[in-house]
Amino acid sequence: MERLLAGAAEVKVEGRIVPVTRTRATGISQGATIAEKVRLWAKVIQAKPEPLLDCLEGLQTHSPEAIAEAILNRPDESDKTASTSVAADSAAPTRQNVSAEALLSS
Repeated sequence: MERLLAGAAEVKVEGRIVPVTRTRATGISQGATIAEKVRLWAKVIQAKPEPLLDCLEGLQTHSPEAIAEAILNRPDESDKTASTSVAADSAAPTRQNVSAEALLSS
């Protein structure tokens, strides 16, 4: 900077703060369900809602234990052909059918 202004008679540098303004996604609160809110948010930011809705469905229909097990057992990230979706695993127990006895025996 000194080289750029070397020929100047006088230099005055003033600090200025440029605030970052974040805009809320208008209308999201109008959604009645979380899925509707995700769709509205995705529309506002111009994203595809399907992957988010798939994850949301998995969180709502599978037990925390089943989700953790699916994550721990999924193949290496370099293997792009394997399915890593918890929702696609029909053998994964759901929150409704996991008994305390089954959890303690695992």
